Amino acid sequence: MLPFAAVPDSSSSSEFLTLPFVPAYESAPPVHAPSEQAGQARCELVCRVLRVLCPLPLALPHRDENAPVPVADAGEELTAALTGLRHILSLLGEELGYLHAALCLVSEENDALTAVISGDELEPALSPRRMPLLALRAALRAGAMAPLADPSTGTQLRSALGWSVQRSTRLWACLLPTAPGGRESVRWALLLGAGDSSAGQHPVDEPQLVPLLQVLALAISGLRLDETLRERTRPLRVEVLSPVVRAPGLGRYREFFESSTDGIIVLDEAGKVVWLNRVAEQLTGYATAGLAGRPLTEQVPESQRERVAAVLREVHRGRTPSNFDLPLLTTSQETLTLSASTSQIAETQRLCVVTFRDVTERRLLEGQLRRAKEFLDRVIDSTVDGIVVADLRGRVRIFNQGASRITGYSAEEVVRHLPVWRLFPDREAVHIMAELRSDDFGGPGRLLQARRTILGKGGGPIPVALTAAMIRDGSRELATVGIFQDLRERLRMEESLRKTQHQLEQTQKQAVLVELAGTTAHELNQPLTSVMGYAGLLKQRLPTNYVELHRFADVLLMESEKMADIVRKIGRITLYETQSYVGEMRILDLNKSAGELAPLPPEPPPLPPEPPPRPSSDGPLFRKLRKGD
Repeated sequence: MLPFAAVPDSSSSSEFLTLPFVPAYESAPPVHAPSEQAGQARCELVCRVLRVLCPLPLALPHRDENAPVPVADAGEELTAALTGLRHILSLLGEELGYLHAALCLVSEENDALTAVISGDELEPALSPRRMPLLALRAALRAGAMAPLADPSTGTQLRSALGWSVQRSTRLWACLLPTAPGGRESVRWALLLGAGDSSAGQHPVDEPQLVPLLQVLALAISGLRLDETLRERTRPLRVEVLSPVVRAPGLGRYREFFESSTDGIIVLDEAGKVVWLNRVAEQLTGYATAGLAGRPLTEQVPESQRERVAAVLREVHRGRTPSNFDLPLLTTSQETLTLSASTSQIAETQRLCVVTFRDVTERRLLEGQLRRAKEFLDRVIDSTVDGIVVADLRGRVRIFNQGASRITGYSAEEVVRHLPVWRLFPDREAVHIMAELRSDDFGGPGRLLQARRTILGKGGGPIPVALTAAMIRDGSRELATVGIFQDLRERLRMEESLRKTQHQLEQTQKQAVLVELAGTTAHELNQPLTSVMGYAGLLKQRLPTNYVELHRFADVLLMESEKMADIVRKIGRITLYETQSYVGEMRILDLNKSAGELAPLPPEPPPLPPEPPPRPSSDGPLFRKLRKGD
């Protein structure tokens, strides 16, 4: 019996329609809840379908190696399965009023040739027909139950299925759900036709169709009608025009080759196909009867034929080449990549045995990984900063162009040749590893950016800003990565900025000092002139016998002249020069600041000012002097 777990209830049928198309309820108004009478009719139809399917065999039998394909005449089991499906299609007319019904394989291939099971055929058969698959797929993308309203599509469909125009003025396509374990790229569709006066209505309005589609999907999967489509290709139908020729010289090897899990193609000395085992037939889509006597290079893309022919010539010369990739065209013109090896057997004639495995997906994945690696390598090499990756033994794995520019080493000199600790002075690399495993420098496995020193190719120190991280696989440490920036230019700029800042500060100090000196000289010059004038006047007015007072007046004049000289120097200050004073204290050096490299000639003392008008009273001092006269 078929492996039906349970017949899905109609109330949850939409859960089974997990299709790559728009569900039916999005392309048509929702159906109202069925009445009790309609529910009983639905169950009755499903039960009749199950009574037809359950006696059928579980799967199709093993196919003979030289049988033409598709296996329309494979045996009584296939005939019984097709008869049952044809009977189910006829039930649609009896119960639902559709005048025509057929099952059509809607795959993702571009070829319009596909398999059809029609309810109108006199004899049950899995027939190849050229169907408007592109139009069918376009309609089913708009809804899982879609009308076929395009006139050209309807004309081509009626012509392919032999339906009359009067009995199929209205056409619909209903996509079968994907059975558990089925492939989305291999889908079946139920095609329905009805006349204007027939009782058939839009499938959306026919609630009995949903469980019927589910049952048909499970039945087709259980009967394995698309067994040959589960691989990559669809086999071609080959008409056997002459008696089948058994492959010569394979007597004792045939059973061994047939039981192999690898694909095997046997070639004669001319490179023509002699025999294919079942795995090779499934991978390529060809039966032995379809390729026997044809050169294998005909099934190779034209750009690769010469290379494959050269390998086969080497084999026939007695040489055994290493494994090579064999590109092979399938019946659907898809190119498979096969990892092939060759050997020879010598029976009645020398034969070449090509053993292969399908590595198409592996090669595609390898190509994607290779392109991803090349992209990452370009990103790493185009980075201005230096990037170094080393394993836990210190062997450098990645050394980008930025690191080469900073250190002077080439990648060839460092990768797998120079230990990573040779790039650091003393035990700096050990300290960095300890900080990476510590919690105090950014957390375990991380090192925040910090000023470090590395060694260039000549051994000279290079200041860098370094950040590092530990590469882990779960809790296992794999490698370390360090990213560093060259600080030499930055440090030179910082030093230049410091010098410029210092010069600016000195200039500002000089400007302030010059302004202060000018102000000070101007403000001190006037009172100092008055002091000197009065001291000279005092000396002139004192009697000559007052020697001590004259000496005091001379001291006043001499010190005033010194002060006047200091004021003149302050007025000429243009530089900021200092000299030591007491301890670490420094004071302004007036001579250097005034720009005096050599002593200047003494200036004549300033003339005393005009004496003030004589007061009416000479004061007590002069009054006393007069009394002495």
